[in-house]
Order: sequence, then C-alpha cells, then structure tokens
Amino acid sequence: MSRWDQNNFALCFNCHDVNKLVLARRWDDGASTNFYDDIDGKDNLHWVHLVDRVDKSRAVCHNCHYNVHSNVEATNTQYRIDGVLYTTPPSHVHTHLINFSPDVQPFGGRTKPEWWINTTTRERRCYLRCHGSEMDGLQYRPDRGDDNPTFP
Repeated sequence: MSRWDQNNFALCFNCHDVNKLVLARRWDDGASTNFYDDIDGKDNLHWVHLVDRVDKSRAVCHNCHYNVHSNVEATNTQYRIDGVLYTTPPSHVHTHLINFSPDVQPFGGRTKPEWWINTTTRERRCYLRCHGSEMDGLQYRPDRGDDNPTFP
C-alpha cells in the first residue's frame, strides 16, 4: 500500500476541502468532518490516519472510501444502522461513502467489515481489521460535523 499523498487525490479535492477533512487536526484549526472523536481527544480521525500516523497506518482514502460515488454496489462492507444489518445502506442514511476496500478484513465473526451507526446519538463504530490493528467497535462521535450528504 502506498503512502497517502494529497496530489494522488486531486480529483477528490476539486469538490472536497483537503484542509477541513485531512490537514486540520481540531475544530479550532478548521477541521470539519464526521470522522472526528470528541470522546477520547483524538480529534480529526482523517488527520490521525493520513498525517499523524501515516507511517504506522499506511492508510489512503480509498481504504474506507473504495468505489466512491457508487456506494450502492458495496461488496466488502456491511452496515449496521440502528441495530439492523444491511448489505446496501438505505438511501436516507448518510454513510459518507464508507465502503471498505478489499484489503480491509472482517473482524469478530462478521462476514464483511462493518460500519455501525446509531442515528439518534450519532455514535459510529468500526468492526474490522486494518493497518495491522483490530477495530473491535472503535467508536467515534463528532459533536459538531454535518450529516448533510453534500457536506464536503
């Protein structure tokens, strides 16, 4: 897997703001993302994966946003939304194009890596094996972010 380089995702950043999603660590620095952890103080989790821990995680955008903009054909992701398991997320739930790449593995007896959300509390979790780590319900809950599907 290659190291993340913003130039490799120039097409993405024609519409999405790299400063808000990746380069800013905290809300006060300009971060504006739903992949944010206000609970454990990790702040912008895009920044954690792509900037702070890049040598450890070796993550790139398409590890979690594989097959973007056609999420209805997710083949390596299952979605647990308010306790109900889906292979294709319902159109009214904004998954933020979460669709794990084939190199992300299932964990905990699941058949596919799982993205989990409680739409009332906005808590999200991941159940998967990636970048040498097992995410057994790693939770994140942004207290600010926007669940608007057009949010860049």
